[in-house]
Parts: sequence; C-alpha cells; structure tokens
Amino acid sequence: MTAVAPFSIAIDDATLAEIGERIRRYPWDDLPDAGGWSCGTDIAYLRNLARYWLDGYDWRAQEATLNRLPQFRVEIEGLPLHFVHVKGSGPNPLPLILSNGWPGSFYEFTDLVEPLAHPEQFGGRPEDSFDVVVPSLPGYGFSGRPPHPIGPRSTARLFNGLMTEALGYRSYLAQGGDWGSLVTGWLGYSHAESCRAIHLNMVGLRSPEMAPQSEAEKAWDAKYQAVFRGEGAYLQLQATKPQSLAFAMMDSPVGIAAWIIEKFAAWSHVPRDPHGAPALGVPLQQRPVADQHHDLSGRQELRDLDLDVSRLLRRAAEPYGTRHPSQRPNRRRRLPRPGLRPAAAQPGRTRLQRYALDRHAARRAFRRDGGAGSVRRRPTKICPDTALRNVSKPKR
Repeated sequence: MTAVAPFSIAIDDATLAEIGERIRRYPWDDLPDAGGWSCGTDIAYLRNLARYWLDGYDWRAQEATLNRLPQFRVEIEGLPLHFVHVKGSGPNPLPLILSNGWPGSFYEFTDLVEPLAHPEQFGGRPEDSFDVVVPSLPGYGFSGRPPHPIGPRSTARLFNGLMTEALGYRSYLAQGGDWGSLVTGWLGYSHAESCRAIHLNMVGLRSPEMAPQSEAEKAWDAKYQAVFRGEGAYLQLQATKPQSLAFAMMDSPVGIAAWIIEKFAAWSHVPRDPHGAPALGVPLQQRPVADQHHDLSGRQELRDLDLDVSRLLRRAAEPYGTRHPSQRPNRRRRLPRPGLRPAAAQPGRTRLQRYALDRHAARRAFRRDGGAGSVRRRPTKICPDTALRNVSKPKR
C-alpha cells in the first residue's frame, strides 16, 4: 500500500479536444431510426445533447466544482483508488463509506457530503457528524483499472483496506446503492469485524430463503421480474461479454453517452411526453461528460430512500443479546418490515440534504447505545430490504 496522496482533477486540453472532435465527426445521418425511446436512446434527443456538449457545456467549470471536495488517491493491493474524504466537524465523527453504482460515479454523492460531515450548517448538531469517505469503484472515474474484471466481493476487500489500512479507522458504517449495494453487502458479510452496520437502497442478490411469501411480496416480485426483462439486457451483456462492448465504448463518446443516458432515462422518476421522452432537462446537462477514460460521468439522484435509517442503524448498534427474540435475525422467522415514511418536509433543502439530515438521528442512536468506534462488540450484520425479509445472521 502506498501513502495517501492529495488528488486534483485536471483533464488536459488535448484530451478534451480529442473528445470534441470525435463528437463532431459522428455520422448521425447513417443512423437508422428504430422507434425512439422504446428501442433505446432517442436519436433527436442525443443529437441535441451532442450539440450542447460541444457548444454549451463547460467542463472546466464542472472540474472546478468537483475539486472543491478534498480528493485523494492511494494504492491498495496494487490498484490506485480515488476517493473523497471529508472529516466531520464534531468531536468524534463516525466514519461512513458511501459506494455508488453503475452508471453513476462519486459525483452522485456530492450533495450528501457536506450535510453529513457538517450537520450544524444544515440545522443539525456537530456531534452528529460523520467522517465521509466516497470512493470511486475500480475502473470508474479516477480510480485505476484492474488488470482483469473483478466483482463486488473483491471491491469490498479493497474498500475495507481503504478504510482500515489507508485511513486507519477501526470501525465504520457503509451505505450503497445499485452495484454499490452489492459491494456494501460484502463489506458487512466478509468484514464484519470492522464494518459495524450497512444500509442498502437496493437488494441485488437474494438467497433462496428470501422467496416472496405474502401476496404483496409476490406481486412486487412479479413486477420486478417484468421490469428486469425489459431493462436488463445491458446487465447480461456487461456481465457475459464485456470485452466486446468495450471496443465500441472506448472509441465513441457519443456511443457511451447513448448507452448510459438510456439507463438514466429508464430509471429516473421524471415526467414523460406522449412519446415516452423523459424530461431529463438541465440536471442531465450538468453531469460531467468527460474524464480520463472518455466515459460519461453521471449523477443518479437518490430519489426513493424512504427506509427508516435511524431504526436500521439503531438495531445494528444494539448488542445481539439485548434484542427481543422477535427482533433477532433468524433464517426461519420473518423480521418486522423496516418502517417506511415520506421524507420530512424541510423547505429550502434538497431531497438529498433532507435524507442526509435524517441520518443524524441514526448517529445519535448509535452513540447512545455505545456504538463509538473505540468500543468493541460482537458485530451484527443486517440486510435491510423494502419488501422481503431479513435473513442475514450475526457471526458468533
């Protein structure tokens, strides 16, 4: 492992010029029209975006915005990892690692970092602050490319090394969504001695014991399977034939933009016109669209995080033996479903900021129950889920 070194984003002019030239040379007139958004990214929409990309988008302004966050790189197991690290303003901040998914980047957490690290600036208390760590997944953004494909379990090992070896934390919490939820799940399962609790806003893999039981769960699962059949082709291709896809993605900024924007359009909760065109609008235009790998760095807003994080982390902080038997993880007994609630109305704050402030209550509960990083206690791993049951069992 190398020493942690400060990092600043600085894409050279030649790289930006090359990307712009490839966009200008794209053969738009040779494209067939397969039917608009129903068959993928709409040609007219992408062409308008490409015009904005060339004539209206200011990468240098976005670069300066991203560089306001303190960023670093460190080599873990021979692989350079890029990460944001903002220390909390309180007397004893709780370490927290946030993992993004695909096609996102560390950028999707930028609105969360300050409210979590400095809650007193957003109506909270400094003693509820977190030390926030936001890494770029291997091969994403400004982290190095692994020499061969690696999965979420290996990524979790690298992230645990980042938290414990590079940054020196004895224990920490972890949150993840999309691909990051799989990484976070492995952090809780394989590194429970240091990862004290996890919060997921997606359940990517389910064991056979998590089969739907109630009618509501079966209806949810049927809907999920239908959506996956219509939207999951990208996953099959990326999981089985990534090398073939890489040739096209590396050579065409427009191609990778189309590949990623189609998923943002499918997964975003935005208004649509009668033809199915999503109203992505300005937020799409504000996403960074160039980096050292010629990728389209994106921002995926956390729109539906209605899980009661306070309850989940309070459970995780409790000693295993103090729980009522009905609340202990058991492979044959269903746990009560975590409470769902709408985000609190807080005028003047974004949904992401409201979500961040909600987590401060979780931190207070964690501290009250003796969950400080200096206290060693048998780790309890939980796998929160919005529809199915909790089957993860603590290691004795």
